[in-house]
Amino acid sequence: MTAPPLVSVVVPTRDRLPLLQATVASVLEQTLVDLELLVVDDGSSDGTRAWLADTSRRDPRLHWLDRPVLRPDGGGSQVCRNLGLQQASGQAVLFLDSDDLLAPTCLEHRWRHLQADPALDGVGAVACRFRDRPFDLGSDNLWGADTLGLDPLDCFLAEQVPWQTAGVLWRRGAFCRIGNWDEALVRGRQDYELFVRALCRGCRIGRTAEVDYHWRVPRDDCFSSAQAFQRRYADGSHNAVLDRVAQELVRQRRLDGVRRRLLAHGVLRGALLCRHFGGSWRQASRGVISACRLGLLRPPTAALALLLLLGWGSLAGRNPAMAALARLAGEAPEPRLCSDDLLPAWSLP
Repeated sequence: MTAPPLVSVVVPTRDRLPLLQATVASVLEQTLVDLELLVVDDGSSDGTRAWLADTSRRDPRLHWLDRPVLRPDGGGSQVCRNLGLQQASGQAVLFLDSDDLLAPTCLEHRWRHLQADPALDGVGAVACRFRDRPFDLGSDNLWGADTLGLDPLDCFLAEQVPWQTAGVLWRRGAFCRIGNWDEALVRGRQDYELFVRALCRGCRIGRTAEVDYHWRVPRDDCFSSAQAFQRRYADGSHNAVLDRVAQELVRQRRLDGVRRRLLAHGVLRGALLCRHFGGSWRQASRGVISACRLGLLRPPTAALALLLLLGWGSLAGRNPAMAALARLAGEAPEPRLCSDDLLPAWSLP
């Protein structure tokens, strides 16, 4: 009987074969060779499935799953990640987007730290942004380096996101506590919600300053493009994520004064951007109303915000309403230094 691999890498994809090929190569060329790569195809029509079938014959560490066959009732990256997680047999799991790249020593480096401390649920590192090839935007164009040593939950709530989808190698058993990816979130930010949920439920994440993966800057065909960013605000998807995050913080008793202020600022900012990008008053108001019910906004503040959002549509009302709502949101507090009293996460050497 074959022993299970040390690490499973899960990659959802759809109709981006040239990008996927580079992503797959970056995984199969890892210095840690005891791995499996699970690529979950979400119904591609560009030759992806034929290429995956051929590549898997040449390297049996690659397994591909056909989402329309396994889950004909619906797709999306979060459904594909859950399918991959269900099939993963590794002791640790990493989720990787199909346009991003791992540095050659990424998995070896993170696995070593994970094994060194059994109390850790995951190990993360720093990403370097790129457009076409690693470091083409500069070796100092980093994601996450400025948040090392800061409380990661504070950072997420302050929109100083400390890591991206591939930012953490997770111990497989951690998902018994975290749960699956939220399949109801279809407009992106699923990773944001999952990471906040993990932190709220006490997952211990060790982080290093090593740059060991590469995040491709937004393209027009990805969830992080400028157009997708605007749609998430306009249709209320951003507010839906914040609402889930707020409820999780309340349930897990992770709220304190700083985090209340950070969430309240995020809700008002989200409502402002919803209206700014063409969203309706109804869409913009949902987050405000929910935040008031959860005690994040005082009723007078929520009422004033709703009035400002309602007056947005008049020609004379938009700019004054935007300015007034921005003043109402105020300045968000800065994330605090990391402490086990706040959240069990820290930096590794």
